[in-house]
Amino acid sequence: MGNENLDQSIIDSVQEIVRLHKQGDDLAHKILTWLDAIHSGKESLEDKNAYMTRVEVLMDATKV
Repeated sequence: MGNENLDQSIIDSVQEIVRLHKQGDDLAHKILTWLDAIHSGKESLEDKNAYMTRVEVLMDATKV
């Protein structure tokens, strides 16, 4: 999945909670990609524009 910077327990937890809430694997992938980018320093939660863009992407991938 390309999330080598994340602990396997985080990856498993995100995938499990996404499945529990009957969301698609695409949402789990997007969440994990974002967490990996934050962990590796490629993105910052303090960058409000990037944060809002990511939140919008995650909301679009969420089934209601």
